[in-house]
Amino acid sequence: MAFGSAKFLKLSANEFYAKLKQGKLSSNCYWFHGDEMLLVQEAANLVREQVRDQGVACERRVFYADLPGFDWQSFLLAASSGSLFSEQRILELRLLEQKPTVQILGYIQQFLSQNSPDNLLMISSQKLESRLQKHKIFLALSKQCVEVPFWPLQGRNLQQWLSQRARTLKLSLTTGALDYLYMQTEGNLLAAAQELDKLALLYEGKPLDEAMIAEHVAQGARFQVFQLMDDILARQSETVLRALAGLELQGESEVLVLWGLLRDIRLLLKVKSGASEAELRRDNVWPRRMRLLQQAARGLSVSTLERLILECQKVELMIKGVNPGAPWQALTRVTCVLMGLKGSEWYEKQ
Repeated sequence: MAFGSAKFLKLSANEFYAKLKQGKLSSNCYWFHGDEMLLVQEAANLVREQVRDQGVACERRVFYADLPGFDWQSFLLAASSGSLFSEQRILELRLLEQKPTVQILGYIQQFLSQNSPDNLLMISSQKLESRLQKHKIFLALSKQCVEVPFWPLQGRNLQQWLSQRARTLKLSLTTGALDYLYMQTEGNLLAAAQELDKLALLYEGKPLDEAMIAEHVAQGARFQVFQLMDDILARQSETVLRALAGLELQGESEVLVLWGLLRDIRLLLKVKSGASEAELRRDNVWPRRMRLLQQAARGLSVSTLERLILECQKVELMIKGVNPGAPWQALTRVTCVLMGLKGSEWYEKQ
């Protein structure tokens, strides 16, 4: 069985969800793009799930076009080559960290010109610039793909999204709880999704009011620990030190910050030892983080990173009350060394 013939169809996000639910989408090319990368990636997941729900045996291949030195020829060869293990294939082209260019449009056009009807191509990318959408190559492509742009959710649309996602996760939230969550995570859809996932693990099926939400939602998305780790790698020193101070004032646990630091220090050691991009991807390192790790690793020695692991082990004993000391101060010192701040040379001399 082949996928449906590709044809032009530009849909809004709501139209896409409705047609997918009704089973009225059947194409062998989808292009999802926009500023909200969570929505872009989840749209591709929904199409993939629909294909699998139909009982179609599919091989899946993902092409990370953001990676340095990405081999476009391997992507083009996939258009005409078949699968040894299944009737059909789902091929995903991801451009999550860089914006599509005219050259990339050319590669996609060439792929579609030789694409087998047994291949489903899904493209996930950042927002397409208006000038690019007017280019003759894109106008030709638009006749071969179902295109779905995703715009940032704001106001009522964001509130509806939060409410729907909460219901899907079997969370029962009062109006006040939803309003609080909306105010705390507005402008950061990924942070909102993470908070709902965390609440679902803790309170599935139980009613939640504003006071209960407030206990578990971080005060401001900028203090999210995962963002903090990225800021450390990017050496955004003022942002990092302010975030650490904010987490301490909020009474947040030092454990999650320690976990994040240890994880990144070990990843930095892998980079220093020459780990390949494929190895880092197995550790769930996305292209943007990969570049941050590679950049940060250049300014750090293996001996410094090994000493920082020992320092983190000391912090763990402080947190457990085994050793004396102030965990937040120790975490801040480790962070300063990672960022190469002046004044942290003391560590190199130990």
